[in-house]
Amino acid sequence: MGKTSRKTSRKASKKKTTRTTAKKRKTTTRRKTTKTRASRQKKASRRVARKTSRTKKRTSKKSKPKARRSKTAAKKVAKKSAAKKPAAKAKKSPVKKVAKKVAKKATPKKAAKKTPAKKKPAAKKAKKPVKKVKKAVKPKPKKVKKPKKAKKPVPKKPKKPKRKKGQKKDKDAPKRAMSAFFLFAQDERPKVKAANPSASIGDIGKELGARWAKCPAAAKAGYEKKAGALKVKQQAEMAKYKAAKAKAAGPKRALSAFFLFAGDERPKVVAASPSASIGEIGKELGARWAKASAAVKAGYQAKSDKDKARYAAEKAKFAAKK
Repeated sequence: MGKTSRKTSRKASKKKTTRTTAKKRKTTTRRKTTKTRASRQKKASRRVARKTSRTKKRTSKKSKPKARRSKTAAKKVAKKSAAKKPAAKAKKSPVKKVAKKVAKKATPKKAAKKTPAKKKPAAKKAKKPVKKVKKAVKPKPKKVKKPKKAKKPVPKKPKKPKRKKGQKKDKDAPKRAMSAFFLFAQDERPKVKAANPSASIGDIGKELGARWAKCPAAAKAGYEKKAGALKVKQQAEMAKYKAAKAKAAGPKRALSAFFLFAGDERPKVVAASPSASIGEIGKELGARWAKASAAVKAGYQAKSDKDKARYAAEKAKFAAKK
């Protein structure tokens, strides 16, 4: 037991020593790093100060000698000029005196000559402001606008009732009558195909159109006659088909007093304003119904009551047949 306790105590002491040494090393390294940083900063600041002082000295040295040189050069030039001046005076003195005498003699003549040129300019007379007379501008004749010709009201073509979306075409209904051009195309298409066997449907259509344009009036009249007869036949067939369909659907519903009034008044409104749209005609019928007297309204109401009785009887019969 004693040996084991000693070993453990030694190990513990070793661990403590290693920890303390490691801590000391860390602290020493930190101190060193801080010292080195501070020393580096100081050295850098010293270097900067040295450089600035050197640059200042260099600039001062460069500027001073120039000034001295300039001064010395100026002194030398002044000395040389001073040395040369008396000799020049000695040489040029007689010439100058002669020139002065000549100048004195010549001065009055020159003055006499130059005086008229040097006279002060006479004060200019103040010019009176001349008013510019504006020329009488002739008024331009205005262009008289011609009155626009009143356009004749073009009667609107009745639009074909468009099929509603999702509304299927009635297969049992009789087909539409062919037009004059389609009857002509029916006869001419085999000839065009025989002449141009490789032509497309579009090319054949263009050729048929060109031939119809060149077709003589007599031939066109014959085709138009045939088309008119077919149209009459188709309309009769359509009327029969609609009647049969209505019977199958049941009795026709009764009309209200306003709809009976509108049935009588619509032709009058259309005759008064032929270019009016369906909506405008409806508004006019509504306005007329509102202005209608009570007696007129009562008469139409009686007719609508009769129509309702008729609808009720026919509906009962139709239900009994089913």
